[in-house]
Amino acid sequence: MRGRKGVMFPIRERYFFECFGCSDTSEAVLQELFDKIVEKSGMKLLAPPQSVKADDGISIQGIWEASTLAIHGWDEPKLVTIDIYSCRHINALEMANTINEILNPKTITFSAIMPNDMVVILRRE
Repeated sequence: MRGRKGVMFPIRERYFFECFGCSDTSEAVLQELFDKIVEKSGMKLLAPPQSVKADDGISIQGIWEASTLAIHGWDEPKLVTIDIYSCRHINALEMANTINEILNPKTITFSAIMPNDMVVILRRE
């Protein structure tokens, strides 16, 4: 897709996974999942990920090359959410398989937002 004056817009993909009934939502398992998603995506982390315990759960976030990965997990109700924003193509099925393998959830829901899905809410000339 080309923008003004022929400038190329980067790929922008956003994937959301929600995993219900996970067998383990410990910080160690979420860190393993984070590391495996980074590895499978082929993205380079620009800084070490941050891990914070808050709101009865754990959040791990990291910045990739022009992209981000956030994982949030709670012991009750054994819920983990994964938010992947990427300026490179990410294989969502491969990510789902990785998530399933590590978290072993009872249910995974998925949503994707691509640039064509976005709605203009403001435009200035």
